[in-house]
Amino acid sequence: MTSTRAVKPTGRAAPRRGEAHQRWVEERIAAGKALRNATPRAAHAQLAPTDAQSRDIVAVLNEQARSRLAPLVPVRHARRLVTGL
Repeated sequence: MTSTRAVKPTGRAAPRRGEAHQRWVEERIAAGKALRNATPRAAHAQLAPTDAQSRDIVAVLNEQARSRLAPLVPVRHARRLVTGL
């Protein structure tokens, strides 16, 4: 039997109902607001790519292919063509 309960980042299952659940929700909201205060949404547009991010994507994929199972590399590349990620 599998559980459908939400999992907190700590790995513990979230309480389902009542005051404990409400505290859990409030804690998550507060944590999100604290993170937004540290890095506001508007600051995301100001992020500049680092040297690692500006590398040639094809070169990165070819470099990663060296550590992969050779017969599965074409499958991985085919999936990349479909999703564009």
